[in-house]
Amino acid sequence: MADLLTHYVSARLPGGFIADPAARMTFLFGVFLPDFGAKGFDLILNLPDHAGAPTHSITGLCVLTYALAMLFTPEFRMKAWATMFAGSWFARQLLDRM
Repeated sequence: MADLLTHYVSARLPGGFIADPAARMTFLFGVFLPDFGAKGFDLILNLPDHAGAPTHSITGLCVLTYALAMLFTPEFRMKAWATMFAGSWFARQLLDRM
């Protein structure tokens, strides 16, 4: 739980510079996405711990955010993918390295 709180608090600053509220929310969702993806594989699908490892790689995050971006409208899809990927990359590369 402390990890998610740290991600949220630290994502508020860069997320505040995104003018579009929908894009800001997909950025914030992207910050949580690596952890949610790993926990989803582990807890929901009941797979071993190492099955969630691709959600913490750049390639895995690219595929996961692209798949989730398909849930948005075609007009917003590219922006949703870009902000989710930027948020997940921010979380993985900067926050998890601290």
